[in-house]
Amino acid sequence: MLVESELVQTPEFNNLVARHRAAIVANGTFFAKNSQKTVMGNMVAAGRFLKYSQWENFGTTLGLRVGNKPEMVTARVDGKPQWNQHWLSITCGPRLLRQGQIWLKPDVEGFKDPHVLGTGERTAIGFPADGTKLFLINFDSGLTLQQEAQVMKAIGCHEAMNLDGGASKAFAASGKILVPAGRPLTNVIVVYDSKNPAPADLQQSWVRFQKGDRPIIPGA
Repeated sequence: MLVESELVQTPEFNNLVARHRAAIVANGTFFAKNSQKTVMGNMVAAGRFLKYSQWENFGTTLGLRVGNKPEMVTARVDGKPQWNQHWLSITCGPRLLRQGQIWLKPDVEGFKDPHVLGTGERTAIGFPADGTKLFLINFDSGLTLQQEAQVMKAIGCHEAMNLDGGASKAFAASGKILVPAGRPLTNVIVVYDSKNPAPADLQQSWVRFQKGDRPIIPGA
């Protein structure tokens, strides 16, 4: 399994699904309503920075390190993530699970939007204690953060965080759109597997990362 994120140039979800030919394509993180549609947090995909600011300290980051090892870092609690050690890195939240326990402190992470804190249609991502799987879950009905956290724990996650939801919620499997996006998206999570292999350049970037190539921090 190979997972990447993308800042998109063609925001219509059906076009993204057709282009990637992946096992899974799903919505990613929050984005601003400004003209630039700025995504939340720093973002690394295929071992390179798509967005970087040294001042980012908001929300929770999921990163994939060497050996496909996932980690979850809440900046205002754990310190800033080592983004340049991630092949994939996406920041969102609030965090739902921490070390196997429900952990909901959205105010600490910097979340204030009532649409995030209330009841809504959600997407979540997480992984079990051994880090051998990623769970990417799209919920059909409205949930509170507490309910979302309880579900992620029940399915076996040790760490989990909330992703964008509401009108941004979108999900496709093997080219079939199961949940259409309610609006154009600025970023997506893409998952490849043996039946839906990643493009050669993406596979090559993964190999280079394992051998020591690291994302170069812009301006460093």
